[in-house]
Amino acid sequence: MEGVFTDDNFDGYLGDSPVETDLMGLVTSGSDGYTTPIMTNGSDFDFLIAGGTSIAITCPADQNVSADSNCEALLGDYTSLAVVTPSCPNPYTVSQSPVSGTTITGNQTVTLSVTDGLGNTNSCTFDVIVIDDSAPTVTCGDQNVSYDTNCQAFLPDFGSTLTISDNCSSNANLTITQFPPIGTEITGIQTVSMTIEDEAGNVQTCSFNATPVDTSDPVMVNCPSSDTLIADTNCDAILPDYTSIPTVVDNCGASVTQSPTAGSTVSGVGATAVTLTATDAAGNSTSCSFNVTVNDTSNPVTPTLADVT
Repeated sequence: MEGVFTDDNFDGYLGDSPVETDLMGLVTSGSDGYTTPIMTNGSDFDFLIAGGTSIAITCPADQNVSADSNCEALLGDYTSLAVVTPSCPNPYTVSQSPVSGTTITGNQTVTLSVTDGLGNTNSCTFDVIVIDDSAPTVTCGDQNVSYDTNCQAFLPDFGSTLTISDNCSSNANLTITQFPPIGTEITGIQTVSMTIEDEAGNVQTCSFNATPVDTSDPVMVNCPSSDTLIADTNCDAILPDYTSIPTVVDNCGASVTQSPTAGSTVSGVGATAVTLTATDAAGNSTSCSFNVTVNDTSNPVTPTLADVT
């Protein structure tokens, strides 16, 4: 209220110019006596309110919220974080937009608004930032690595053997690092470590054993097709050793066994099946069979009989 000053220059303030006000419209300096309340006619005096915004609100700094399993987050209630400075002791309320509980998937600007009992309003804004602070999940298991044709084993890329998921990054955008790296030769059981990093820099690791194995069967060629033995005076034949006849190729080496074994006696005229088996150190095997026939080539002996009288 004023008893003396008038708005002669139509600046919205009673009294002379210039005057300075704070955020609430309180006069803080000037040449018109507003900085110090003065009696003007013995009964009226100047209020320090110069008009303009009559309630101030300050928002909190930007807020971070963690992304859930769907890379989303729910807005919290930030109204209690607002700093409100009313010019008069009037009751006020603070509202929020978007409201608490709203689902957001990225950076969201939030507006806090204040309204007092006289209808004065003000607002401010800040950002709520959804951050991914969850590491990927990964499942791995022990793996076998096959020897090549030279009986060597090299680590392949195990990335496709992993079961991976992440709340915010697609599998295509995950960075997978393997140690020892792809192409490393191993001669025994090797522990392999896989590191998975998402786009936010969250890291998860998984380790397993890689074991070199020989899964290749030997290859046997030039197996005998058949053989013929001559029966002895007892109509028997002795099986020879056929194991050196076939040619055996195996990546890690193999030996050949025979059944029936060499030196076995075959009795009677006819065919006997003989099996050759090539077996490597890992138990992989290949077999071939053929018939051995015993022939009787001896003529019968005519007995000499005594004369009969």
